[in-house]
Amino acid sequence: MQLTRALLWRHLDDAPSAKEGMRGLLLATARELTNCEGHPIGCMVTFATVDETMPASVIAAIRNARRDWLKVIRERLETAVADNEIPRSTDLESLSRFFVGVVQSIGLQAHDGAAYAELENLVELAMAAWPASTARPRA
Repeated sequence: MQLTRALLWRHLDDAPSAKEGMRGLLLATARELTNCEGHPIGCMVTFATVDETMPASVIAAIRNARRDWLKVIRERLETAVADNEIPRSTDLESLSRFFVGVVQSIGLQAHDGAAYAELENLVELAMAAWPASTARPRA
């Protein structure tokens, strides 16, 4: 998780807004997972299939990593609500799952040969799902 946080998840916190952070996370994921020289294409956590023949510790590690993704995104969205970046009425659980699904989709599509430019377009479409800001314009 530390390497993933350093490469990808830090974008959520480093950006001036949650929306910019999410876009940064998704674009960084696309960039990293289409860079064959940096590492094998894809993500072990995304590709891992959990079944009853696996050791319990492996199943737990995979599920915990996936829950961590959800938690990191959810916490950033909660901050966005507190900062009036998104409405309080936003279903944060569903929105968190949506963006985790986009991260996973980027991993699968990169593994299947999608180019960065194709994934960049996917990111922009995903960002269209971002809830409208509740912040009042400054006078």
